[in-house]
Order: sequence, then C-alpha cells, then structure tokens
Amino acid sequence: MSGNCPATGVPSRHRRLSDGMREALDGYLSIDQYGLVGNLHTAALVGMDGSIDFMCWPEFDSPSVFCRLLDKNKGGHFAITPACASTTCKQQYLPFSNVLATKFLCEDGVGVVTDFMHRPRPRSRSHSHMMPWLVRSVEVIRGEMTFDMECFPAFDYARTPHTLQIDEIHDADPRVPARHAAEAENSVFQSVFLHWDTTDQNTESYNGTERAVFTPEKCEHDVGLGVTSNEADRLAQTAVHEMDLRYVVGCMGGGSCPRIKLTQSDHGSGLGQGVTSQFTLSEGMRVFFIMRSTPEDCSDLYL
Repeated sequence: MSGNCPATGVPSRHRRLSDGMREALDGYLSIDQYGLVGNLHTAALVGMDGSIDFMCWPEFDSPSVFCRLLDKNKGGHFAITPACASTTCKQQYLPFSNVLATKFLCEDGVGVVTDFMHRPRPRSRSHSHMMPWLVRSVEVIRGEMTFDMECFPAFDYARTPHTLQIDEIHDADPRVPARHAAEAENSVFQSVFLHWDTTDQNTESYNGTERAVFTPEKCEHDVGLGVTSNEADRLAQTAVHEMDLRYVVGCMGGGSCPRIKLTQSDHGSGLGQGVTSQFTLSEGMRVFFIMRSTPEDCSDLYL
C-alpha cells in the first residue's frame, strides 16, 4: 500500500502528518489504509500515518485498549508519526512474515516504523517467545527525521477510566526488558532479514530510564460484546489489564544514541491522560517501544 501524505501548508509543529491524511473523512482513515499485525491471540490495526487505531488486549474478544477506528475523539490510539509537513507513505509486510513496515519519505530523510507481536518459534516446543508484547520499532535509513510519539489508551471502548504514572527504572530492576528485547529481535527479526548485529563493537544500546504505567479502574459493565454466560469465561473476556510502555534505544556506527523522554500529557478531547515524546533520529539509530500487560509474576516472562 502507498499514498501521498499531503502537505499541510503550516509548520509541522502545529500540524502533524496524520491530520492531513484524516481530513477527507473528518478525522478517520479509510479501512484500506490499515495494515494488520497479530500474534494468534489478538491483532492491531496500524494506519499508514503510523497510528494504531484498534487493538483488543490480550485476546481477540477482550476489551479494547485502542479504538480510534470507532471514535476519533475518545477511542484511544498509539501514534508514531514524522514531523515532516509533506510526506509519502508506503506500507508493506516483510517477506514471509506478519511484520508490518510503514515507510515515510520526505525531504529530510526516510524513516520506517516496524510493528509486530511475538509468536512462538517454528518447530519449538517452548512458548517462552510467546511474550505478550506489542513492539514498535522506529529507525531512519536516510538523512535525519524528527518523530512524534503519543500513546493514549482508552480501556474497554473508553468506558473504563485509567490513571497514569511515569516510573523511573534502573538496570538493577529485573523487569527491564533489554536482554529480552535483544533476544526477541534476534529470534523474530533474523527470520525476516532485519537482524540487528548486537555483536558489532560499534553497536550501543540502553534501556529506557522510565516507563509509563496505565492502570484502569476496576469496573464492571452489564453489557458486553458477545459475553458468554460461563462465569470464568465472562471474567476473562471482560478483564481490563494494567499495561506499561517502555523503550530500548540502539545506535550503530559509533555515534551517540538519542535520548528519549516520556512526558505525561492530557489529550483534551475526552481521552484520559497519556504520554508523548518527540525525538530526532539519524541513520543507524533505532528506538523500540514495547507495550505489554504488566506481569503479576515477573519470573514467568523473564527467565
């Protein structure tokens, strides 16, 4: 899929790429401008402007986390978009995979947002790689580009309010996912020809020093979408999970790595609080944003 992301005619800090793409349909994208990623348990719709506009978590019939596809104001979204005012967008799957690459081409450079969820390794009896993560990778393959990231979940079709807390994390924290991000990268990316050579002496990486924790309130709704009469299944289908957003940064070629800062923000259109970040990448730099359910028992996911 490809398309032109129109010039907005105003400075990019005031008008983003997604605003121009969504003008024709009053703030929405047409369904043919979405790609799909999944892990056999759930799936997410990724727009050509770099925004995830629909995702139920952790199962297909679970409550939604992002749902801007149905309500542009309070449905929730997770967007990573370039700050360029005039951009050409292209979207394609990497060979023999469900890994989706959204490419942005503008005068400043060429950037790629890559989205995937984990699935078990082929012919493996272990499900240790079935980590319930949504992974979004951002890199620049030519020139230099500035990106805007914003993550505004709206749990259970915006019916369940949430609180947001940005915590500091340290390398000593056993839940920092750096080792597993590299492991996931090797196991998933290598199979689709995106292997990041972590053995290269000129490769550097660091864990994010903070994480955003989204904690939904405990609410019960009488009306659900296809809710079963079985009590155990009903609880599983209607459960709303606490989620956190982390990041890992890498750079190649001996250059300095970019610094990422998560900022708590109020969207102001009916959504609850979310996080935003603006960062600039040049060739050889890469940022992984990892969104996941907060594990109750860390040993299950990180051994």
